[in-house]
Amino acid sequence: MSKTVPANTMVRAKRLHQNWVESNPNLATDDLTPNTYAAQIAAVDTKDNEILAAEAHLKALRETRRECRSIVYDSTKRVMNLAKGRFGDDSTVYKLLGGVPVSERARPKRRQVSVSTL
Repeated sequence: MSKTVPANTMVRAKRLHQNWVESNPNLATDDLTPNTYAAQIAAVDTKDNEILAAEAHLKALRETRRECRSIVYDSTKRVMNLAKGRFGDDSTVYKLLGGVPVSERARPKRRQVSVSTL
């Protein structure tokens, strides 16, 4: 399970690195120096840029998919209307293509008007 990281972590990290280098670059531990800290910050920046590029690509793919679906939907309507026009909307061809023949459609039911007493 990952830790919850504050949203302003990178801003703080960059500011801290700059102040660290300016004030006392010799302040370091065995595995954490200003250079290793800068490398960690750069790695996060690289991942952020990769994520932004992937999100832009995904957005473009979704838009392309939406356009393709629209084309398929329009073509589907054209084929159904063509079958309906040539063979009628009560034909077996229309039914085979997925249409509901007129003879099988549900009839509208009459609604009883309720009379409310005042």
